[in-house]
Amino acid sequence: MSDDSQQKKALAGDIAGQVVIEPQTRKYERIADLFSEGKLDCSECTACGAGFYPPVDVCRTCNSSAVEPVRVEAKGNLYSYTTVAVSPTFEAPYTLGYVDLAVQFTGGLRVLGIVELTPEALACDVPVRAAVSESSPVGWSFVKGTKS
Repeated sequence: MSDDSQQKKALAGDIAGQVVIEPQTRKYERIADLFSEGKLDCSECTACGAGFYPPVDVCRTCNSSAVEPVRVEAKGNLYSYTTVAVSPTFEAPYTLGYVDLAVQFTGGLRVLGIVELTPEALACDVPVRAAVSESSPVGWSFVKGTKS
């Protein structure tokens, strides 16, 4: 049996004792569970106060290993956005945006995600929040929020 054929069977779980790779959608399901609570798992450096999403083990700002997990509110303001017209991955069109989360990390925290707002509502500094979404290909998206 060729290596390619064995790899395909391993991915399908056909070979006993092989590690089966978890589908990417499971990762999205875990994130969606948090977003249904309005939360996001991040990490915060206790040395310099920088925040990171996705979580890290070593601070990218000061290289300290004094990094702690922290759960934050998944809401903020839309910083920038673009509409993707052609995509090999997801059904297009869809909008991607950077959101500045309303957190107190040194330097703030900017997260990239799918934005589900009407074209008329799309604008920089619009308040958004993360929410579970049946129409999003990753199971969650940023939707209209309220001003804090």
